[in-house]
Amino acid sequence: MSVARCREINARLRALGFTVHEWPGWESRGNGQTSAYEGGIVHHTASPYGSAYLSLVDGRADLAGPLCNYAGNADGSFTVIAAHPANHAGASGGRSMGPLPVTATFNRRVMGLEIVYPGTAPMTDAQRRSATAWSRVVTDVLGNGDIERARAHAETSVTGKWDPGYAPGKTIDMRQFRADAARALTQGVAATMNPALYKQQYDIAYGANSKTGEHQLFEITDGAFRRAGTAVNSLAAVNAKLDALGVAVAQIRNRVDSFDPDNDGLVSTESTAAQANWAEVVAAAERGSQQGASAAILARLDALEQALQADDTEQAAAGARRVLAEIRDALPPREDVTA
Repeated sequence: MSVARCREINARLRALGFTVHEWPGWESRGNGQTSAYEGGIVHHTASPYGSAYLSLVDGRADLAGPLCNYAGNADGSFTVIAAHPANHAGASGGRSMGPLPVTATFNRRVMGLEIVYPGTAPMTDAQRRSATAWSRVVTDVLGNGDIERARAHAETSVTGKWDPGYAPGKTIDMRQFRADAARALTQGVAATMNPALYKQQYDIAYGANSKTGEHQLFEITDGAFRRAGTAVNSLAAVNAKLDALGVAVAQIRNRVDSFDPDNDGLVSTESTAAQANWAEVVAAAERGSQQGASAAILARLDALEQALQADDTEQAAAGARRVLAEIRDALPPREDVTA
């Protein structure tokens, strides 16, 4: 059962776009207990930022391995270490157990994620995203979808553990962590990032005026989020203008189709020819207002196109550019409009 549950967790994480490495022997590795998993515990390794390492598999002098079921690597990937119970949680009964049981054999009831980072500084953004996704997937698979079954070691420990941390002795905000994890699958991986929360944690860890490399990296990330939000709003405004342009183009087509320069109720042969060849529309429209309207639309298209080209979010703007191209194709060539 333990292996089957791990395989399902691995498959779900991969389906979300995460890389899951497999440490050889993970299917048979464990501490000898029989699993009765119903949740997951999040830890930090108190080691440098990095990837899964041998001690997580084999243990250390004071504690036999495996020391976790999964490792959360600095690049946001995972390494599955053991399908069967690992020695990571000890006895339970701490300050915030949620629905998890109080027991001396807690390891067999919960999987453990060891995030490979110091804990005295925040985890990487990639680790934060992967940890929230892991918590959501694990509670879906093992805990009937109850995100409250994802806890910090600090919440369940009876020996004063404070992991996972973001500063010396400071545990991350697990209420926010679980809220992010609850959104991780319904709103996408990006929704699990909370720049405002990270800034608060960095300020506490380093001081509000700190300019460590990590803090500067956060500021860049935070700025990118704000720019992305502005770009999305701008794109929505562009789409609204494009809708209006589409209506204007349709109106021009309707007026040309019914062009009656002699006011005798009969569609002119000149307009009939224009219907067969859209390039002749402008010639037919010289006696009406269509030419000016077409020129104005082209000018607005140029302005919109320039605005999009100046935007750094090329991928987000690509869809709008395609719509611009479609509207431009529906209009007569520029040289005909301005002749």
